Amino acid sequence: LQAVVSTQSTGEMEETFFREEFPDIADRMGTKYLSNQLCDILISHLRKCLPEVSEKIGLQREKHKTALEEVGEQATDPRQALVTLLNKFTDSIKQSIDGKYSFPTKQGGKEECYSAGAELFKVFKAECIDRMSDIRPDKGLDNLPDQIENNGGIQPSLFIDEGVFNTLVTKQLHLLDYPTYHAIDRSHSSLKKSVELIAKNTLGAYPALEGEVAEICCRNLVDQMELTKTFMKQYLANERSYINTNHPDFIDRFEVAANMFHNSANVIRNRRDEELAKKQENQYQYMKVTTGNNTAFSKLMNRSDRGEKVTTEGRSDNEAELMHKLIIQYFTIIRGQLIDVLIKSIMRFMVRDLTDKLSHNLMKTLYTTEGRIMALVQEADHVTRKRQSSSKMLSVLAKAENLISDIAVGRVIPTTEKKPDIDKEE
Repeated sequence: LQAVVSTQSTGEMEETFFREEFPDIADRMGTKYLSNQLCDILISHLRKCLPEVSEKIGLQREKHKTALEEVGEQATDPRQALVTLLNKFTDSIKQSIDGKYSFPTKQGGKEECYSAGAELFKVFKAECIDRMSDIRPDKGLDNLPDQIENNGGIQPSLFIDEGVFNTLVTKQLHLLDYPTYHAIDRSHSSLKKSVELIAKNTLGAYPALEGEVAEICCRNLVDQMELTKTFMKQYLANERSYINTNHPDFIDRFEVAANMFHNSANVIRNRRDEELAKKQENQYQYMKVTTGNNTAFSKLMNRSDRGEKVTTEGRSDNEAELMHKLIIQYFTIIRGQLIDVLIKSIMRFMVRDLTDKLSHNLMKTLYTTEGRIMALVQEADHVTRKRQSSSKMLSVLAKAENLISDIAVGRVIPTTEKKPDIDKEE
């Protein structure tokens, strides 16, 4: 090195030295021979490890190919790139809600597969079905006889007073207001989260576009949420405006009267049997009533003839019990209808309006001047670096695969397997 001698000259000097000093083993000495031997060892080792090395190269190639597909090609036409990206986002939203598209995301410190439709269904089940079903229809009706009396006025009704029933049911239906609005709020939160995650997953390479798209969608969701609340407020007001006791699923009024008479007769009969069982001596002589009239009025008159105390306490208890059952039944009917209408309203106003009008709203807002479009489709620096790195690695891996293919078919032959030089041997 100090004498500035070339590598070729050094090799010739080394070969001359070994031929003069060690003529018997000169052909197995020197840098050239050592280089050939190391090459032979390396190729032999590669042949043994060929399947494993080929598999690892294939895995790395797929990894970098996937990374390159994720970042996509660098945009050459900004307007066409913007249209493509917006269509990709809207299609992802629709497919994710319909359960045809999901993507990995980290939730609670662990990676899970996220689907907008599945998350929205969880909200429907937890808020619209389970929470509604947990509402007690008789909440606040503990002292029902007094409430019936207070709402009955000066002239109690002969049977169940529909005015009292309407008043009490209307009050109970207010229990459905808060769960309805809460379900709408939770649905809005779920859809907003889905929009933000899908925007990040599909438009993450373009930070400015991702932020604009998420903001537009969330603003539209707020408007649709308020529209849904207005619709449900009117629906609940309609249910309270008229208590339909002729509802096909509600008990018939004749069954109500029959139920009252049946209960009254049973109460009178049970009390009479208890009194007869307790008495040890016959203090009164009862005359047998020969009439065939077996109404509640005749039984009440018979009690008066026998000298028993006539009271309205039993009738009041019967009315309260029957009123309690009727309120529960009517409330359950309205609650079932409400659950169905609520889910359909959320789907109609918040989900379908979002997906059907999303593409038009985005294009109308974002497809404007050339300068703004250029700013929106400006990709992040880390995306550019990732594309360059993946492209470079794919090129290197392709050369490695070609080399392995040459080794496998014998295009690269170790020096020890080369044919002998006949001219030199002669």
